[in-house]
Amino acid sequence: MQKPNLNTTFENQKIHTDSEGFRISDEKINLLTNPKILTLGPSSAFGWGVANKDTYTSVSAKKLNFEHINASGVGHSIAQGQRIWSKIKKVNPKYVLIAYGVNDLDKFRFFDSDSLNDKEFFQHEPHALKIDKLLLPSDSAIVISLVLRQLSHTFYCDQLINSPQRVEWPEYEKILSMMTDEMLKAGIKPIIINTPFFLVHPNPRFKESDILNAYREVNSFAAKGYCKEAHEKLKIAKSLEPFNINQKVIELNRLLKEFANKNNLSIVDAHSLLVNQNAKENFYDPVHPSAKGHKLIADEIVKLIQEKN
Repeated sequence: MQKPNLNTTFENQKIHTDSEGFRISDEKINLLTNPKILTLGPSSAFGWGVANKDTYTSVSAKKLNFEHINASGVGHSIAQGQRIWSKIKKVNPKYVLIAYGVNDLDKFRFFDSDSLNDKEFFQHEPHALKIDKLLLPSDSAIVISLVLRQLSHTFYCDQLINSPQRVEWPEYEKILSMMTDEMLKAGIKPIIINTPFFLVHPNPRFKESDILNAYREVNSFAAKGYCKEAHEKLKIAKSLEPFNINQKVIELNRLLKEFANKNNLSIVDAHSLLVNQNAKENFYDPVHPSAKGHKLIADEIVKLIQEKN
């Protein structure tokens, strides 16, 4: 999670969090009261590069005159979302926006490099986070810890022997089913928000086999202990990730639409809303909507909720 009670600046925007690490406006102390809307998602929902008032959670809540909680987390997958939901469901919102996707498709976490999928990773306390959770007065120790971890990977590359996706679709669907079933039984209405993603310069010649072959070479060199060679091949594999994610997002969004239709759930097609002739204006970067993009998503959320009332 983000640190609690943050008062800082990130991507040229003010960032404030409450005692739980959830994003809030600077005039609010804590929103864990009686929210009508709860958002569970990654950084695109948290509001990367946009003011809190411009996130689709805040915009839609303001238009509907609802109290809200934005429980999204930078770098979060749906595996983390399930943990957040189990912690916060007691607030009993009326609507829950579920927006996980882009991090689930990834192979890398911001905070650890263990070659495990998220299900296995979160079965135990992540060892690399222990120093981060000490809440020391200075970040120097954390920076040193990160540098030491990176240096160790130069000589020991066991973490590159495997390259699992953080959350594959079968596990994603299982978690989403459990969460939405629990919400519906409690009289809460889940709304799925699919993943918008926009590359200004996609590679039309990219094939999935390109990146699979690149990772096979990484894994092979790492298994033999050839760490320098493994890291060189890793650079090639990572350079292909944007094109790979671009294709995987389309497939994930197709599966989410099928899931929503099969389970009679509402879904916001954020990808179609943002990826159009005005796409450059709708995105802060390939992964994160701009303030304009957030507004487009918020307008659709408001429309869905008003139609159901």
